[in-house]
Amino acid sequence: MPWVHDYRLPPIGRWQDVGVKGKQLLATAAFDRADSFASAIEAKYRSGFLKAVSVGFRAHEYEERDGGRGLTFQRV
Repeated sequence: MPWVHDYRLPPIGRWQDVGVKGKQLLATAAFDRADSFASAIEAKYRSGFLKAVSVGFRAHEYEERDGGRGLTFQRV
């Protein structure tokens, strides 16, 4: 569980029970409670101040959309 896509920082936890259900990617967050920063982020999550996460990935094959308006991924 990297924090804000910054892979230079230590992770704030790990993902458990990762799987796909229908079109949803689901996982359970396990925060590193031995780390004070990770514990503070967990507290924000548990109290409802942090409500979303994002997924990072490396694209193996992609094409640029017409006019440079983003990418279309063929294989990730």
